[in-house]
Amino acid sequence: MKRYLAFIVGMFIIGSFFVANKLIVIDVPVFVASEIRLATGAILLFLVSIFYTGASFKIDTGDLKIIVLQVFFGVFLFSIFSLNGIKSTSAINSGIIMGMTPVAMMLLAIFAKKEKVGGTAIVAGLIAFAGAVSLNLANATNNSGSSLRGDGLVFLAMLGEAVFITAGKFTRNQINPLIMSALMAGIGALMFLPLALISAHNLNWSEISMTSWVLMLYSGIGISALGVLLMNYGSRKLPISTAASLTALMPASTCILAVAFLDEKFKSAHILGLGLIFASALLSGLGAKKNAQNI
Repeated sequence: MKRYLAFIVGMFIIGSFFVANKLIVIDVPVFVASEIRLATGAILLFLVSIFYTGASFKIDTGDLKIIVLQVFFGVFLFSIFSLNGIKSTSAINSGIIMGMTPVAMMLLAIFAKKEKVGGTAIVAGLIAFAGAVSLNLANATNNSGSSLRGDGLVFLAMLGEAVFITAGKFTRNQINPLIMSALMAGIGALMFLPLALISAHNLNWSEISMTSWVLMLYSGIGISALGVLLMNYGSRKLPISTAASLTALMPASTCILAVAFLDEKFKSAHILGLGLIFASALLSGLGAKKNAQNI
């Protein structure tokens, strides 16, 4: 039960990513914001790992390759696509698109493990597609010419997140979640460092608002450290089907926070899209569990 609760809380915290960064990217370049977030999270996680747990950082070479793969898709590319996408679409749209993660995870699991594609998985995919169409209807009513581009970038970020969570299930050894989270944040910070240095060359640091500084620190401590730590701890023993279904909680968090802090409005098309994608996530989980029982 503890792992379920940890994963659920982690998903709700990570769901605040789009809301916080919607405000951050107003006056902070994407690469700089990502570097500060990851470096802050890495420093905190490494300090806790060393002085609190004393856990070893020795990682099997094969597992380390998987972690680097996770970071590249689920941290590096995810940050680039999501932060650029959030500039031209709403946090609500972003959250709902991220709600397609369970379907993407199930498809990746089927492909990676060569599992049989059942009728339930096909129906789940079609329902998720219908949810995406609903978002396009919402965009049409907003007359937002740039929203399609933003939604497309967030969709690519969603695929990176799906790879991130799914790939973690293929490590050969049980890695301490704290060590894994520290390594992920540290490797991500190293990947962004050259781009952040170039991007920061002409940046006027005095123009960055206090709100952005606070939100970047929150993103590092709350999301990259605590949120990812809880997700890694929770997913350690959860089946892919269960983890996939629970990731649907992420868009719920994003949508609630977007309405509360960004004054975004929930439209009927958003409600329809969210409902369809939740239904798709539920079907994905049920279908995967049925397949597992038949194996």
